[in-house]
Amino acid sequence: MNRIILSEFGNTLGTRVLGIEVRQVLNELLFNQNDKICLDFNDIKVVTNSFADELIGKKVKELGFDNFKNSIKIVNANENIKSVIVKSIKDRI
Repeated sequence: MNRIILSEFGNTLGTRVLGIEVRQVLNELLFNQNDKICLDFNDIKVVTNSFADELIGKKVKELGFDNFKNSIKIVNANENIKSVIVKSIKDRI
């Protein structure tokens, strides 16, 4: 399983531009392999709605929720980050 370690982009993930950048990395990994991709939120303190929408919300809309769950695993997200992620998904489906 390939892993995107989000802390490599900073411990505060706050802009749409950064969300687009990480989504492009995710897209490349998804295109080049059939294995699940792990989004690792370890050491991330803050994720904004804008970042989550660009990275996760738009990817859920593109793939569909079931395909997203089968392709991408989210790990090490604290409760605040989880709630932002859930909102980004609900806003897109």
